[in-house]
Amino acid sequence: VNVEERPLNTWCGKDSNNQVFPVLHTFLPSTAQWAKTFVCRSAKLLLPGNGLSRVIKFNTDANKEETRAIGNSLARGKMKKMYSAVSRKDEVVLPTYTKLKNAFSSVLSMMTFPDETKVFENAMQAWCAFHKINRNFTHDSKYKSVLDGERSKNILNRIEIDIVVRWLWYFIKNYKTMEEVELSAFLMEYYMT
Repeated sequence: VNVEERPLNTWCGKDSNNQVFPVLHTFLPSTAQWAKTFVCRSAKLLLPGNGLSRVIKFNTDANKEETRAIGNSLARGKMKKMYSAVSRKDEVVLPTYTKLKNAFSSVLSMMTFPDETKVFENAMQAWCAFHKINRNFTHDSKYKSVLDGERSKNILNRIEIDIVVRWLWYFIKNYKTMEEVELSAFLMEYYMT
């Protein structure tokens, strides 16, 4: 029972059969970023086993505190460079490092390893499609009056706006490979010009 009316933070997963299941429910002491970061950093303790390494994507809405907290916990695409991990004090312990750095700086710059401070090593972040299309485009105060004005002019304008909106939904929900994305973007650009 949530008698203190604390905000509920819910994590859900989706399996290979496209079925949604609850993973974690927490009542947070605050809606601030520090509380959401605490939950993300505590995930290793809250969700033991190899489940965290199997997380591949976090969909977040327009809540900037949640978006930042999760983004700071994701490691996919965020690697530390090998030579930047060695500090100045380590150069005293490893005198050959400076020579290696000078001789093989290009090789050292290519050597990377996962950032251990990140909780979700294989996950990336994505925005909620509804918030990106509905809230940030079709119902945003900057665009809504323009889109409504164009829709009311004639049927062809209405059809064209609906095509663009449907293309955005398709782009976000249905395309699985980069080839599909590139082809779709090319065809949309061709259509618009």
